[in-house]
Amino acid sequence: LVSADALGALGARLHALNRLAAQLQSTHGAVPVDAVVRTGRFDWRAAMATPGWLAELSAPAGAHHAESEVYGISHFVYARTRPFDGGRLDALLRARREDRSHCLHACRLLRSKGFWWLAGAPALKLEWATAAADFVPRVAGCWLGALAQAAHAASGLVAAVGARDGWDE
Repeated sequence: LVSADALGALGARLHALNRLAAQLQSTHGAVPVDAVVRTGRFDWRAAMATPGWLAELSAPAGAHHAESEVYGISHFVYARTRPFDGGRLDALLRARREDRSHCLHACRLLRSKGFWWLAGAPALKLEWATAAADFVPRVAGCWLGALAQAAHAASGLVAAVGARDGWDE
């Protein structure tokens, strides 16, 4: 997703920030689980001795500012009971691809994720995932409510989940 030069520059910068940290290269975050879980690399004593940790602990009450405040990070939830119109969504995504810089600066949207559906394919459950200007829609299966009634009526699963989650239909 980035050039070899950009990757090298990023690696050098990260190394300068933490010379002991292992660096893993991946595409879309795909790394072997054993490369990041229970590696034994984290050292509490060393972490507590770092300047940033010490400054945070010795700061007066109220001096800490959450990263969301410092960097202007916020969030919102988009929820609708109507599917996306395929033609209008396609036009938006085409415009976004043609002028990536405009959308990134105007929208200030860095990350979004969720599930959605298209008006022309109501049973199809799609995954929405964006990171900066990168948008990769994926098929995530079908909606539970779209399965044949006979397939789930015996277990009562749809009724139980629908009641718990407040489904509209």
